Amino acid sequence: MIIEHARDMLKRERLFFDKIQAHIGEVNGTISIGCSSLIGQTLLPEVLSLYNSQFPNVEIQVQVGSTEQIKAHHRDYHVMITRGNKVMNLSNTHLFNDEHYFIYPKDRKEDVTKLPFIEFQADPIYINQIKQWYNDHLGHDYHATITVDQVATCKEMLLSGVGVTILPKIMMKNIDKNMFEFEKVTIDKKPLIRSTYMSYDASMLQLPQVDAFVNLMLNFIR
Repeated sequence: MIIEHARDMLKRERLFFDKIQAHIGEVNGTISIGCSSLIGQTLLPEVLSLYNSQFPNVEIQVQVGSTEQIKAHHRDYHVMITRGNKVMNLSNTHLFNDEHYFIYPKDRKEDVTKLPFIEFQADPIYINQIKQWYNDHLGHDYHATITVDQVATCKEMLLSGVGVTILPKIMMKNIDKNMFEFEKVTIDKKPLIRSTYMSYDASMLQLPQVDAFVNLMLNFIR
């Protein structure tokens, strides 16, 4: 209780200081960003590099974790970038959709259902969609014999020949198409889609450093 109160007081002090800087009109102060692990491993590093080069006087604070963890602590961040659904009671900007692909070694096509399935941590609805596709498309019961907490670890295991998996398109860079087969995942004849959103309280855009980040992200995506 005391720790939570102290965190709340520090956050209020930070916001007060940032608002003073906003009145001055300078792009400085602090920006706090909460980001899902997948985006933290793919998109965010390049965006932050651009942001830091353009606005070197801004202190950047980043927390990377599961979408559920980031959403649970949404009050700690000026901006969140998460996967799945929109965040309630916040402004949500849709960034992009990811299709998904079942990926396996070309030389093991006949053994696909015998190879270990590598599953990365995600919300239950998402995992159930993957299970449904696997059961329907391959005619075997889904059983993830290897589970990992990061999608990047899942990809590395795939590349090392450990097993097969389903990955979002954003994670498919640097996978050799001469060595691996890609099958688009569809549910009820529609592609399995995972959306990425940038979420924030609209009042945060009054802070120049937040407004600058939001605009940079949108320009980077589009």
